[in-house]
Amino acid sequence: MRFWASPDQHAPLSEYEREYASFWQKVPTIVFSRTLRDADPGVRIVREVNPVEVARLKESTEGELSLGGASLAAEFRRLGLIDEYWVYVYPILVGGGKPMFQGEATERLRLLETLQFDSGTTLLRYERA
Repeated sequence: MRFWASPDQHAPLSEYEREYASFWQKVPTIVFSRTLRDADPGVRIVREVNPVEVARLKESTEGELSLGGASLAAEFRRLGLIDEYWVYVYPILVGGGKPMFQGEATERLRLLETLQFDSGTTLLRYERA
């Protein structure tokens, strides 16, 4: 989050990264955290996932909402708050890490779109079946 507020201070950026940073800086951001004390200007910290507040946010927001992080995604999924899954597959093999989806529940998905980027990354877009 802090990186995208002033990315040029951290490292040289590609054209794509500069474009992404420009977009990121214009989008209202909510961070779900029980421990974070402060955030960049324009970033709101929320301590708990409240389904009523998320529904209100969805109704009052033009466009799409997105979230990231395995633990947060698991909580949103458990509460039935995810309409679509955008899964990015990166061409890198790793030997460990946090599971993408946590919990015991199984959910059927229907593929909506596949998109391959020049980098080799592939987007798989699904909706709940």
